[in-house]
Amino acid sequence: MGEVMSERIEWELVPRVRPERMDEVECIAEEVLELDAALEMARGDLGEEEERRLLNLQTRMAECLLSPCEAAETPLLRVRDRWREVAIKSLALLPDQEVLDEDSFIQLMGQQHDCSVCDGKSQFAGVSGVPCEFDLTYLFRILPQDELCESVQFELTADEMVSFAAEVETRRRTGSFAILDEVDAPTYLAEVERYLCFWARLGFGVAPAYVEEEED
Repeated sequence: MGEVMSERIEWELVPRVRPERMDEVECIAEEVLELDAALEMARGDLGEEEERRLLNLQTRMAECLLSPCEAAETPLLRVRDRWREVAIKSLALLPDQEVLDEDSFIQLMGQQHDCSVCDGKSQFAGVSGVPCEFDLTYLFRILPQDELCESVQFELTADEMVSFAAEVETRRRTGSFAILDEVDAPTYLAEVERYLCFWARLGFGVAPAYVEEEED
């Protein structure tokens, strides 16, 4: 039998540009447009020079963005108790342990942010398991035939996120939602509100992402 796939939808945070790097981002965007035009004329053939240029643009753009971890001031893993033991266990789970030696891997792990204590993590993480993504699959069943869900199909700015959260709060307070067996609807809606307001306060937006997963 073939694999049975189902589609789920989740919110992903929209990258936030560092204020002091806005001018540089505009320049990078112009270079990307120039590269796109050149590729179109070349019928999409990406040569070595174009590959290097694209990689350089991606690296420069990444340096201009403020990560959710930084914005939320999430502490590094190395400040957690017994974090070295966690790192060693993680190394043992890697399929190819020859990529990094133990000391290098532990040092690399220690520089990662500790998502387990982030105030912005979601109780309903997306399919990928990234803590600051939100699984929206239940929302459409908890608020069936609700026009509010239509806006989920589009990117939301920080202001729109706050407005969306206020609408969800109204439905939760008035009991205007469906009850599900799989999840506690009031708790889920309250988490939608908290998640949106937290990241909106830090200046992030959210965008929908559709993810296919294999069903059991």
